[in-house]
Amino acid sequence: MLRYMVLSMIAHNRIIPVSIRPITRGVSPENIVEILVEDASLLGLDIRLVMLDRGFHTNAVVKRLVELNTPFIIGAKKTPRIKRILKGLKHGFHIIPFNVDGVNVSLVARCVDGEWYTYLCWMLNPHVAYFYYKRWGIESCIRMFKLFLAKTCARSHVLRHLFLLISALIYVMYLLLLASGVVGSYVDFIGVLAQIFAEHFYQ
Repeated sequence: MLRYMVLSMIAHNRIIPVSIRPITRGVSPENIVEILVEDASLLGLDIRLVMLDRGFHTNAVVKRLVELNTPFIIGAKKTPRIKRILKGLKHGFHIIPFNVDGVNVSLVARCVDGEWYTYLCWMLNPHVAYFYYKRWGIESCIRMFKLFLAKTCARSHVLRHLFLLISALIYVMYLLLLASGVVGSYVDFIGVLAQIFAEHFYQ
């Protein structure tokens, strides 16, 4: 299975991947976060906010981000402790002081159509936790990678990562053409790719 970490930035309501790295066995979530923050720094990006999904809801990740002095929103797992808190809440929007292994953060809970959504926030106004919804574009970004990713039985990690790099480059090209108005949809983009392929390989 091909596993990789993706650093994406949100700009003008677009999710743009800027760093892709393979994940080796034994790498912990807090190490992944630290690597991606370092990548952002190397690229000269000013980190205003880090958004992570529930897979990064660990005490170690929270402590590492605090050590890096990096504001964050992390999707919070509904642990037994959080479930007990939710049971005592009425429907609506709530901000609860929350301690994670000695670190004081905010637990934001909001109920939408009877379902609770929970986040951990630090060093930002908890009322802007709704901004987390923009993170879902990253899931779409990864699905787009998979659309372009060649299927192979090759065991070579070099070849697999080459395919990943090519798919990421094609996806970024799609974003650029979409932003400039050259294409209006994914279907248009596939048509442009087919035309370029036909012109260069069937002449």
